[in-house]
Amino acid sequence: PQAGENPERQLSKQESSPVADARDQWSYDESKNLVETQASDGVTYTFRSEKAKSARRVYFSMKVKRFSDIDTVHESFRARFHIYLNWIVTHKEYETYLAHTRDQEERRTTAKWEPKFKPRIEFVNEVQEHYFRSVPYPPMGYYRIIPLRAWLDQKDCGFDCKKTLFCRQKLECDLTFSEQMELRSFPFDCQDFTIAIRESSGTSKALLMPEPRYTDSERQIKSDFFKLDTTFSVLDEWDFYSTMLEVADSSSGASRSKSVYHEITVRFKMMRRWKVYMYNIVVYLIIITFISLTCFALDEEDGDLGERLNLAVTILLTLVAFQHSIFDKLPNIPYLTFIHKYVIISFMFVCAVIAESSLLPFANRVFHGFTFDVLASWLFGLFWLSYNVYFIFRAGWVRHIQRQKLLMDSDEIKSQIDEKYPQFLMSWKSLRMFLTSGNYDDWARQESELEAQEKQKMETTKDKKKSVCVMEFGGAKGDILTFVSYAYSDKKKNKRFVNISVDPVVAVACCVVVVAVAAKIGIPIVKCNKGSRMLTL
Repeated sequence: PQAGENPERQLSKQESSPVADARDQWSYDESKNLVETQASDGVTYTFRSEKAKSARRVYFSMKVKRFSDIDTVHESFRARFHIYLNWIVTHKEYETYLAHTRDQEERRTTAKWEPKFKPRIEFVNEVQEHYFRSVPYPPMGYYRIIPLRAWLDQKDCGFDCKKTLFCRQKLECDLTFSEQMELRSFPFDCQDFTIAIRESSGTSKALLMPEPRYTDSERQIKSDFFKLDTTFSVLDEWDFYSTMLEVADSSSGASRSKSVYHEITVRFKMMRRWKVYMYNIVVYLIIITFISLTCFALDEEDGDLGERLNLAVTILLTLVAFQHSIFDKLPNIPYLTFIHKYVIISFMFVCAVIAESSLLPFANRVFHGFTFDVLASWLFGLFWLSYNVYFIFRAGWVRHIQRQKLLMDSDEIKSQIDEKYPQFLMSWKSLRMFLTSGNYDDWARQESELEAQEKQKMETTKDKKKSVCVMEFGGAKGDILTFVSYAYSDKKKNKRFVNISVDPVVAVACCVVVVAVAAKIGIPIVKCNKGSRMLTL
């Protein structure tokens, strides 16, 4: 605060700061919602008040036991993990627990006890459920009530953990999740594999908080609320870099009812092992394209032009086979990856060798006395060396850029993704305008004008997530009611590699034309010795 500033204004600034907001939202202090009451078993415990209006704090911990089956083609992965949930029970819930325990001891019931409040856990990006179940605690069932003694100190949480009863639930999960990968930098890419866990009761009923426990009674060693065990994880071509866990509210715009939910987002930051693709694909491509340069050793004057074309076409078919092997490792994506661009340039290089060999007789007739083939061999060799060296340095830079994603959170990643995915929304419309307009033609004209205005506004404004809904009547008698939703998709294009890589092709073509024309009109910039393949520039 500046000198002489109003103290009340300074206080309002502090209260509205992010630190103050975080203190209120993520505080472990539940003293305002707790009461001490004697239970029917004669023991006094601390319970959650029945009159408490604030959301319950559900304390979670998570253990990932296996991470496997990363499928780049189907853009999915599989994870096996346990989720532990703890929350403070009310007095009535504990009394039903005691009554159920007595009934079980007297063999009057075989049913499992369940509390009145239960967290509703769902997985937002789940595509296949192998199993998802609550682990039973015999003989009570899937929930048990216990005091968690190695909890936070009373001055931090507002209650004595030895006298406070928690309800504990354990979920065992083995699921396959979807993950839209950004593959423009393949195979030098880094990816975030995300597990999105949502408590679907809403933020007004439940809030998810990390479990604050200790491993010893002296509260010296903190317990880890998240653990990733990679012992039995099958990662194939991937390496773990780090793991990021975020707890936050969901966006109200993603819900049809504008509801807000509490979500846990676990991001597994992973790097692809690019050396496998370099050794198995790129090295072979470098060798194959280099072999295409041997076509220039077969001279037309010796009658080897047919064998020269046969060799070049064989190399071209080999490149096509390599391209199919790369496509088999990727999904159907509407853009070119980094290695695809390299394969295309190699393909164009071999095609250029074939074109030069095919036009060689014509070039020798036009440029009589000028060894066009020798000049082309030097230019093609220089271009082959240039684009391969560029690819190696460019690959290192792309890998450096991709590694920056490993340190980004959700908001930063959303600002860096290459494509925005809009939502198509449909809302009901009143028929009042249709009834007051007089006839259908006037109403349809008004709707079309409104639709055009909304589309133009949607494309010009910065809010690209907005959608436009149009209501129409169809059929011979207007007996079909149709709703159409339009949305704007914001896409970012990355053409850096293509633009820079195509430039050498244009440069080589220009050099060939300039040198050929200069030799034709007699400008002495090229000198060729007869009977020798030595070219002097």
